[in-house]
Amino acid sequence: MLNRFGKQKQLILVIVALVAITSIVLPLSTLSASGDDDDGNSVNQGIGQSQSNDQESDVSSDGDTDNSGNNDSDQDQSNSGDNAAASNSDDDEDDSSSSRSNSNDDDEDDSSSSRSNSNDDDEDEGSSVNQAIGQSQRNNQESSVNSDGDTTDSGNNDSDQDQSNSGDNAAVVNGGDEYEGSVNQAIGQSQRNNQESTISSDGDTTNSGNNNAVQEQTNTGDNAALVNGGDEYEGSIFQGIGQSQVSNQESTISSDGDTTNSGNNNAVQEQTNTGDNAALVNGGAGFFTTQGIAQSQLNNQVSNIASGGDTTDSGNSYSRQSQSNSGSNVFSGQ
Repeated sequence: MLNRFGKQKQLILVIVALVAITSIVLPLSTLSASGDDDDGNSVNQGIGQSQSNDQESDVSSDGDTDNSGNNDSDQDQSNSGDNAAASNSDDDEDDSSSSRSNSNDDDEDDSSSSRSNSNDDDEDEGSSVNQAIGQSQRNNQESSVNSDGDTTDSGNNDSDQDQSNSGDNAAVVNGGDEYEGSVNQAIGQSQRNNQESTISSDGDTTNSGNNNAVQEQTNTGDNAALVNGGDEYEGSIFQGIGQSQVSNQESTISSDGDTTNSGNNNAVQEQTNTGDNAALVNGGAGFFTTQGIAQSQLNNQVSNIASGGDTTDSGNSYSRQSQSNSGSNVFSGQ
């Protein structure tokens, strides 16, 4: 049991690190809501969202190649993420602090809000709420053609992707009585597609390199934590969801005569990850909760062809996948 909790905590720390890195490499405007008072109350919330598409084609020819390098990508991409946090402690009424922050991005739907109120005595300290969401889509296509005669339709990479990431974090903490505690929630969601085709031909190859991927990808993850402390309140809640889709296709062709339809990799995938974490704790003194969900789809296709004559339909890799992961963790403590 302890070993399982250790693994879950390790998973969550990895996810937190992933999200932190994502938040760092993106503009600081994607980070929002940080409150910190003299008694140690702090709220840290961050959303990092990113779309990226790289296409590269390199062609060298001293004779026939025809339609040549060929990279094509059609993508409909969406990232949406929200953070909300409230932290309260009221052992006395002499001291208070509050922070509220909202962040909106013109290109992407994201927002963060936090409120931290503390009316603290000397023992009321150490509260921390950390929430982070990192969401990303990425597509890489690379084609290299070297031909001193015949190749025809050439390099060929094609990708059609409809991608969506949505993640929400919500935390409510009410402290009091030697108030300590942390709530850490993190969601990392990612789609990635890599296609690579290399062709060298000194004669016939025809339809050439061929990589094709049609993918509809969705990640949805929610974290929710409610803690109501009380007598000698201690505790920590760790929740983490990591969701990912990956597709790699690689085709290499070397032909000094006939090959025809050539390298051929094709993947048609509909992929869904859904994961929810919910933790409810009432009461105090010593609770500890760790929850983690990691969900992943992976598809690798590799084709290598060397032909000095006839091969016709060639390398051929084909994958049609409808994939779904769904996982929920629920904890209730008194």
